[in-house]
Amino acid sequence: MIVEQPIPQIPDVGDSNLEGGWLNRKVAGTLKDISQNGNDATSTTVIQNRVGAAFNGTSSVMQLGSSFNFANITVSGWFKTDGLLSASRAIFGIGNNDTNITWVMFVDADGLLTISHDIDADDVTIASVAAADDSGWHHAVGMIDGTSLRLFLDGVEVAASGATIATNWTDLNNRGAKIGRSGPANKFWKGDLRDVRVHSRVLTQSEITAMFRAGVPDPDLKAIWLPRSGTAKDFGPIKYDLAVIGALPFTRRGAGPFTTSNYLLGTGGRFTDWQPDNAGAFMTWVKVLSLAASNRLFSSSETGGADNFFTIDIFTDGKLRLVQRDGAGDTATTVSGDTVMVVDRWYHVAVNSDGSTISMCVNGSPETVSGTNDGDWLGDTSGRVNVVLGAIKTTSVSSPNTGEQSDSRYYSASKSADFFEKYHDQTQNFY
Repeated sequence: MIVEQPIPQIPDVGDSNLEGGWLNRKVAGTLKDISQNGNDATSTTVIQNRVGAAFNGTSSVMQLGSSFNFANITVSGWFKTDGLLSASRAIFGIGNNDTNITWVMFVDADGLLTISHDIDADDVTIASVAAADDSGWHHAVGMIDGTSLRLFLDGVEVAASGATIATNWTDLNNRGAKIGRSGPANKFWKGDLRDVRVHSRVLTQSEITAMFRAGVPDPDLKAIWLPRSGTAKDFGPIKYDLAVIGALPFTRRGAGPFTTSNYLLGTGGRFTDWQPDNAGAFMTWVKVLSLAASNRLFSSSETGGADNFFTIDIFTDGKLRLVQRDGAGDTATTVSGDTVMVVDRWYHVAVNSDGSTISMCVNGSPETVSGTNDGDWLGDTSGRVNVVLGAIKTTSVSSPNTGEQSDSRYYSASKSADFFEKYHDQTQNFY
């Protein structure tokens, strides 16, 4: 399966068996290790980007400080080749230049995902049947499962060693671990890598399937802003980047506090161009610091006027709220949730429309909503122009979010309460 661009994910840092995690959206643009081990990498000519990192095929390598001295091991990561390959290219390798004792996961010259296990008397190689050098993103998992090798491509097991192996990674101690290069063969990676992880245990098939599926883009997902990246770029498919207005502070989780002078403004044309129907969803992690006034989280309005707007906020009563007005002469309508949120605490909030009814969730739990609930949504009025995060802009900028926002996502179709609950449960450890 070819994935145009996988959705940014973050490993479970609470997993004591996560020995290392690099090039994921928690540490985008850096060589840092997200795990509790702090096994940060050093690099040669590796170019970090919003996706992960680009490797040039001749000298790019991430050198890790540990060889991960464990008997059972799972290595995983997303990879994309720079066109068809004419030589083998390593995703992850262990083995110094002066020894033939190596373990390498690579894509060979025929485009086949491969593991080479060459330790003492064991010299075993397994490979996929289908090629994966198609310039699309693929997910690779290689493991030592007790006494055998196993290989997975895009969530499916594609190869396993028939012969029993007597050695494992404990025999590779202090031989140098690398991302984007093997040991003595110098199989430098040519293309992009992201979300490379090492676990000191065997992952189950269900875990591997879930890891792959979590990265496959939801066709309804249009925008991802503030995914703990330190930028205003859109990490979603439409690349609706936002402009930083003023001196908005970026934090390790997202951005904020916002003010009437410091906020994020859409600059890529009408956001509603990607909103074909009167249905959709918005969700974000948020922490407000004051309830003296409304805290706007997501807004879109007609330029220069106050008669046509759409905004999601946390009101002075601490409740999630959607307010909109469809033009001159129209009365503003309001739909509110029932959970009372408090200041200086992170919450995951979601607002959804199926075209006829507005629904809301706070921390994964459905809200009892009240107000004029006719399902009216952002795309119902084409005059609404740019998106604003952290405030609303009509005739002037007002009602900024007094706290922080993180991982704000917009969908062009209705999503279920179960969807919001699962996303909350997957991400709550980071807040």
